[in-house]
Amino acid sequence: MDGNKRTAAVAGETFLMLNGYHLTASDAEVVVAFVALATGDLPEAELADWFRTHLAVTG
Repeated sequence: MDGNKRTAAVAGETFLMLNGYHLTASDAEVVVAFVALATGDLPEAELADWFRTHLAVTG
């Protein structure tokens, strides 16, 4: 609604890119994860696990 979810997703993807990684998740999967995080349905620790399962080394 106010853009914080989009900002968090972009910041997360940018951080990964700057550190040699990229997300393998689709845009739809990213939206679902960040909305779940914002609504409290996805705890931060589980988001960290989600990132780990959707990462690939760039290159």
